[in-house]
Amino acid sequence: MRLEQLLYFVETAERYSMSLAAEVLHTSHQNISKSIRQLEDELNTSLFKRSRTGVTLSPTGKKLFIYAKEALRNIDLIYDTAHSFSFNQPVDKTVSGTINVISSASFNSGLINAIKTINLHYPNITIVFTALEPAYINFIMANHTQDADIFLTSIDPQTSFAESIEKLGTVSLIRHDSLKLLAHKSTPLSSYSSISMKKLQDIPLAFLRSSSDIMPLYLQLVKPHLRKLPKIYYSNSADIIQDYVYSGIVFSLTTFLTTRRPINLPEQQCNLIPLNIDIPIDHIAFIPPKTKRTAAFNIFMQALRDSSPEMQNLVW
Repeated sequence: MRLEQLLYFVETAERYSMSLAAEVLHTSHQNISKSIRQLEDELNTSLFKRSRTGVTLSPTGKKLFIYAKEALRNIDLIYDTAHSFSFNQPVDKTVSGTINVISSASFNSGLINAIKTINLHYPNITIVFTALEPAYINFIMANHTQDADIFLTSIDPQTSFAESIEKLGTVSLIRHDSLKLLAHKSTPLSSYSSISMKKLQDIPLAFLRSSSDIMPLYLQLVKPHLRKLPKIYYSNSADIIQDYVYSGIVFSLTTFLTTRRPINLPEQQCNLIPLNIDIPIDHIAFIPPKTKRTAAFNIFMQALRDSSPEMQNLVW
């Protein structure tokens, strides 16, 4: 039994989905599924009841979930203690202050690690964290309707807002993603070798597969070009996409996929073909000009930079 297996088991149980667990843990659905199968074989029991809509714990899984979560909690304590001693960093109560952070869901992992570090070593620094959708965060940034020391959000780099944002404050590009387009062969879209955003107005039904913060950004991006807003179905499950295709329910199916989490979908078997289009998404950190670089702020930013490899581009 490996620690990784317990982590995958607990995250899947809490989210009722292997795909959502994979997204949070920055791994693939295949890795999650394989690890859980190996754990089930090792324990000689079934941990989940599987269905088209997701997974739920089996009776045995419910009992083992309690012990697995407690084991992970103890592991966290071990790491926190080891981290404290390895860096020889005592608790510092002389630095105090409040840092206001507004962030979208895609930054949760790094933020949680940074907040843990602050709570462990700087108990008098308070982090006020507000989670919002990127479209709303971007509106706040552009219109100055809410104060924060730092914004963590996702933007479309091809918009005028993206071009002007560097004039509004300090911007760090944390990560770049692009959305890929697959179309069912029965749609008019399948005849295009390339496609403009305006052509998306012809899609009667769209199927979005991405992290939850991408969907509102996509809607913000596409809505001005649509005569009628399409129905958006949100799922991370390749099985659900295949079920829609095979059942014939969806005759005009479009799936948006992030390149970071490619889907294992038999495209030819499902009559899906790739279209030559990229919808770019930039994940950024934005610091307004009025943010004061206090000792507490600098400590938090350093903790955030150290929280994950992708945060190494963070500047302030």
